[in-house]
Amino acid sequence: MALIDDIRKLLEEIVIPEIRAIGAKLDAIREEMNRRFEELDQRSNAVREEMNRRLEAIEHSLQVEERVPTSESKINPPSKLIH
Repeated sequence: MALIDDIRKLLEEIVIPEIRAIGAKLDAIREEMNRRFEELDQRSNAVREEMNRRLEAIEHSLQVEERVPTSESKINPPSKLIH
């Protein structure tokens, strides 16, 4: 029984505190990773919103450019070249 008591004492004094310390470190790492992922999500959302805003501006610009020549051709019909 002395061997069992020695093993139990070894577990209680060394192994269990080490396991708890490792668990605490893992919890801290998990919290840090969650914080970083949250920051990354916020940054990617901001980039996505900016890209969408720019694409909408480009689309709007292209729509205006498509309409402008049509409007101009109605106002100033092409003249025939005189040779």
